Amino acid sequence: MVVVTFQTSDGKTRYYLADDNSVPIQSVLNYLRFEDDRGLARNTLRLHCIQMKHFYSFLEQKKLKYTDFLLYLLFETGMRIGEALSLWLGDFDISGCTITIHDRGKMENLSEIKTVSSPRKLDCTQDLLEVFTEYVCFFHTEGVKTNHVFVKMMGKNVGKAMDYQDVENLFRKLRKKTGIYI
Repeated sequence: MVVVTFQTSDGKTRYYLADDNSVPIQSVLNYLRFEDDRGLARNTLRLHCIQMKHFYSFLEQKKLKYTDFLLYLLFETGMRIGEALSLWLGDFDISGCTITIHDRGKMENLSEIKTVSSPRKLDCTQDLLEVFTEYVCFFHTEGVKTNHVFVKMMGKNVGKAMDYQDVENLFRKLRKKTGIYI
């Protein structure tokens, strides 16, 4: 995996992340285009690309454990944490390779989408949907009494919908373990 520097047709220096076969990683390319359109400085775009390289490498090294599904989802789709926490099992369309984000108002885990324009349908890869299927098969056992995708996996509230504090705890553990600020 390598950060590639290139010149746009109007002479601007830009960056993208390429895999081991020199093919651009589409989700990173889309994210960097979005950030560029927002007017971020060249060095900021470069830093974001480098951070994505570290994050992507981290996911590859861990062989994407089931507990990393949330990170993979956020990374690939660009979804907000609140949107991810508000997902229900039925929001994933395996055959259509899409995820639909619905406005359900405040939920039991206090998650919600950020704005009224946030409900949308997101395209995703077959790889993400395969990890989703494995995650659901592994964690959504008979004891789970919620339709939320992300559930607590230990403690007295096992099987209940994951909340923002659970995500913050996950990110804190990852920062401590990897030194990468997520």
